[in-house]
Amino acid sequence: MPIIDLHFYGNEREFVSMENGKDDYNIKELAKFYYNLGVSFSFLDLYYYAADFYIKAVDVDLNYKNSSFSFGDNVFEELEPSSAEEYYLLGFIYYSQGDKETAGSLYLQALEKAPEIAKRFNYQEYEFGEVTVKDEQTTPMASKYLREGLKNHEEGRIGEAITAYQKAIESDPGFSIAYNNLGNAYADLNQYEKAIDAYLKAIERDPNDADYYKNLGNTYIDLNQYEKAIGAYLKANEIEPEDARAYFNLGSTYIDLNQYNKAISAFQRAIELAPHDARGYYMLGQLYFYAQNDLSKAEKMLEQLETLDYELYLDLYNRIYQ
Repeated sequence: MPIIDLHFYGNEREFVSMENGKDDYNIKELAKFYYNLGVSFSFLDLYYYAADFYIKAVDVDLNYKNSSFSFGDNVFEELEPSSAEEYYLLGFIYYSQGDKETAGSLYLQALEKAPEIAKRFNYQEYEFGEVTVKDEQTTPMASKYLREGLKNHEEGRIGEAITAYQKAIESDPGFSIAYNNLGNAYADLNQYEKAIDAYLKAIERDPNDADYYKNLGNTYIDLNQYEKAIGAYLKANEIEPEDARAYFNLGSTYIDLNQYNKAISAFQRAIELAPHDARGYYMLGQLYFYAQNDLSKAEKMLEQLETLDYELYLDLYNRIYQ
């Protein structure tokens, strides 16, 4: 009975957005905390402080963008900003009240006083300044199109997602995130060469993002280009040595090449990093039994599987004893 070759993450590509990599529960709790602080300062008529915390709530969780912010009726008209920060915060107050024209004017005054404050414009839809997305500088319009693309992609409108990602790239040709997600969209349509081209452009613009290399490796697997896939996974491991996912796929790719000892090393590292992932023990059990003819080691993997995943336990048990 041959080894089952599982590319665990081969069909799961990494999308990148503003919130990528953050725990969803922690995001919601932190955003709620900031929002409530904003409400408290608003009740104390400390509107600049309130606006600052409301902005932090939106920065953490964009779902707060359309929340009802607690500002007094036209009290903000009495505020007289002096610093760039205060112009920015007052602009947000007007923005939250639906007066985008006044908000835009105040934002421009903030930019005149301190151009670096543009980095804080990470959701307002004005075409000026820069916006920080996953530590990458881009334009507000590029950020807007990225969000459009992610929404369309999530809802299965791949063609529309591609159009949105392309518009993000047109707005900012250096936007690596948009290239990465464009690659994911092409991969979903089985247009693997186009996907690879997009991933390589993402890497060219940001060579230190492991997700781009993992996505590239997964697509090389789709084309049976195993040596190139290994190169991509190794680069991902170099950037993020504590991420088990690339080690899983690296091990499976070594199996494709009949390089079983290397596969064993990769899966051993994978379970060190992800000791509760049953699939690593399942693959090692097969490798010990079939490739090394080592029943003792295979049985140790079987013991681990019994408590982690009974279905995989039964499968490996049948492979070993039948």
